[in-house]
Amino acid sequence: MIIALTGYMGSGKSSLGKHLAKKLAMPFIDLDRYVEENFGFPPGKIITKFGEDFFRKIEHQSLKAILWQFKNKHLVIALGGGTFLFDNNYEILRRNAYTIFIDTPFEQIKRRLQNSNEYRPLLYRNENEEIDWETVKNHYLKRKNKYRMADCVFHNHYSDALEAAKKLLEQIKNEENV
Repeated sequence: MIIALTGYMGSGKSSLGKHLAKKLAMPFIDLDRYVEENFGFPPGKIITKFGEDFFRKIEHQSLKAILWQFKNKHLVIALGGGTFLFDNNYEILRRNAYTIFIDTPFEQIKRRLQNSNEYRPLLYRNENEEIDWETVKNHYLKRKNKYRMADCVFHNHYSDALEAAKKLLEQIKNEENV
């Protein structure tokens, strides 16, 4: 079984995914790190240098390669914040993985993004290069409706990724169709 974690940037997909994979004794792949290892630049630099469309093509091809490599195997994969929403990734994931939306409250996401050193060019900025949190929140709310199309929704109000992984594992075990 392939478990694919989706959600907004800063929702905890990568941290939670590492712990979940360990608990399930499955390999873990962070799609953004996979792209970086195979392309030589982190997603933020690819987007800045080559544009978002180019990045989405690389991301899409990377996702397909991973799903092919792990066909009929076990894996936990943390998707990028937009992976689920672009190209036909949603359809590919629905056929090949059990998708989980990591639904993290916006204020918690905001705190994580404020404390992150990772360059995220898709964070909306004003003319002074300050993050425009109102625009980011609207973007988050718009995407949230699409993320809800996942097979499962996990309400992540936990500040500790290990605790969140334990609760998510309990939820997965209680799901009938997994």
